[in-house]
Amino acid sequence: MRTIKLTMAVLTALLMAACSKDELSGFLSDPDAVRIEAAVGALTKSNPLGSTIEEQMKFNEGDRISVTNAGKTVVYKLNGGTWAPENSGEYLKWDKNDLTFIAQYPVGYTTLPTDQSTKEKLAAADRMYVKNTCNYIPTDRILSTSLFRENALVKIKIA
Repeated sequence: MRTIKLTMAVLTALLMAACSKDELSGFLSDPDAVRIEAAVGALTKSNPLGSTIEEQMKFNEGDRISVTNAGKTVVYKLNGGTWAPENSGEYLKWDKNDLTFIAQYPVGYTTLPTDQSTKEKLAAADRMYVKNTCNYIPTDRILSTSLFRENALVKIKIA
């Protein structure tokens, strides 16, 4: 009886993994899927995880941005240098009737947090935003955009 239960559990896990893979390949193979290339625009020293200027000018592995188009918002996550939908079955599709995209970082940002006492909390205050209107759908189906910081880091040294 234990062998049957164990076999069923393994088969269930394999089926679940197969579904996730199929959904992701749907995004990758869908010719109308919006693929994202997001970069950091104007430089300020507000990326607490970057120790060099180059590191401060890029997103970190695991960062999440929200991208809105035609009333739909999808969260994309940076994984291995590529932005992919956080939920593989949800992604934006190109719509020639609405080529305006709004991208925001961090996901869920509403107001500037008052507590910025740690690197993680400071990163949560690193608001970036862009509204990008394309004139046409790119042939490579990639939305290339730069998000711009809306906050600045001010360091005060009390002597």
